[in-house]
Parts: sequence; structure tokens; C-alpha cells
Amino acid sequence: MRPFTETKIKQRIITLNSGKALLVLGPPKVGKTWIIQEALSSLRRPYLAIDLRTEPEVRSQLASLNAPKDIVGYLSSISPVALPRGQSVIFFDHIQACPSLLCKIKRLVEDGSFSYVLSGGLDFAEPTLLDCWSYLTVYPLTFLEFAWAYGLSEAKISHLRDCFANRVPIDPAVHLEALSLFHYYLVCGGYPEAVACFIAYKNLNELKRAHKRIVAAYKTEFARRGKGHERIASIYDNIPSQINKPNRKFKFTLFDKEMKFGDISHHSLTWNALGRFILAIWPRMPFRLSFR
Repeated sequence: MRPFTETKIKQRIITLNSGKALLVLGPPKVGKTWIIQEALSSLRRPYLAIDLRTEPEVRSQLASLNAPKDIVGYLSSISPVALPRGQSVIFFDHIQACPSLLCKIKRLVEDGSFSYVLSGGLDFAEPTLLDCWSYLTVYPLTFLEFAWAYGLSEAKISHLRDCFANRVPIDPAVHLEALSLFHYYLVCGGYPEAVACFIAYKNLNELKRAHKRIVAAYKTEFARRGKGHERIASIYDNIPSQINKPNRKFKFTLFDKEMKFGDISHHSLTWNALGRFILAIWPRMPFRLSFR
């Protein structure tokens, strides 16, 4: 469903021998795990995939080991396939479930036995380890990816690209079909589960259920933040209704009379933005007030 993103990940994996680990970031349900495994399978490199969230014994063992040779030995022992040194890839899914492992990645990369791909939420990154990461962010499907998944032919996609590049009118029939797809895209959104559901059933009730499952995954992710997750969820729930008002301003006092902007500006709202649960636009230059 996502050949363009998959190609980017393939290219990054091919160049992983440059002494960096690939960290793929993105919000829940955006398709990180599927895309990475598809890319690894198509490259036909031996790999071991470990979901750190659902494999507590492996997570505990990795947290207890420190020396790269011990970690490499353990990974080789639990792999169902042979992992030739210098050719194999280790994929750690949901890296945020084992924070201590992040501190060991740099030494594992320097060891050179395996290449490493990690996936995690957008809010999870260690600034002190930036020199050993190669970053790639996965977002929901673009309109082009949606159109491709829906079945718009390559010839029509090429026609649309050419018309846009050359600023010439689109063929009326192609324009009508593309406009119809764009309306579907606005209703469906770009999350793979929702797109697959809409394409399979063409039913808004099924699509609504898919959207509810995605929102439930968001709420589960909020709950993993521990203390303060209720405020994060509350802000998330209130954003659509508040920005739909004529002045499009978000007022915290509407759902918490004791709350002030300073109380959440570096916590709940910022975390929502970092995780791409909402999209925030930050001005490049400070706002200037005019008194004229």
C-alpha cells in the first residue's frame, strides 16, 4: 500500500553500514512495523524482529545485558534463522518499551556484528544519542498514496503530475475521478487501517469503526505516559470542537477552569504535537504586535 515510503526505508537500510542505526518514528497505527518488515523481506537480508512491548522476557534480558558481545550472542541464540555477522539486521519494534536499550545501541553499532532498525513514537528520542541515529519519520498516507492504493492507474497519476508541473488543464474525466478520490480522502484520512477498511467495504459505518479503533490506540498510548495522561487525553478530545468555532481559538478554561496556558504549554499540548496526534504549526519568527 505504501511503495514510496517503503522505498525510502529500503534505501536507508542498504546504507546502514555507515555506522548508524535507523530510527523510524511515527504515531501509533501509521504502519511503521508493516513497512519495515516488508522492506526487510524484499531486501532478502536475514533479520530478527523483536516486539519489545509484547515480549517481556526478551525485554528483561536485553535490559540486563551490557556488553555488546553478550547482547549479540543472546540475539543470535533466540533467532529462528541464522544471522550471519555483517549481513543481518535486528529490528527492535516499540523501542520506547525498553529505554535502557537505547543507551546500548551506539556500542552495538560500533561492534559491527549486525545492523539495527528501531521503531518508536515521535515523542521518544534521546538528544544525547543523535550521533548514532539515522532518522526517518512515517506519516499517514498522502493523497497520492491513497489514490494509488484505491486503484488510480499509473498513467492517470503521471498525467496529474505532468499537468501540475506544467500548469496545464487536466483531462476532465481524470480531473473528475481525482476530485472524487480527494473527497474520499478527506473523509477517510490516511491511516492504513482506515484506508484498507474503506477500500474493502466502501461503507461509512465500517470506516467509523476503524476510526474508533485508531482513536482507542491513541488513548492507550496516552495512558502509557502515566501521571498526567488524563490531561493529555482531555486536550486531544477538545481540540476538534474548539477549533471548529468561528474564532478558531483554543481555550483551556472551557474544560478546566483552573488551567492556564503556562501549565500545559510544555507538557500535554506539546506532547500531543510531538507525537503527531495533532499537527502544530510553529512560527519561524516571533509574533510582532502592532499598536497602530
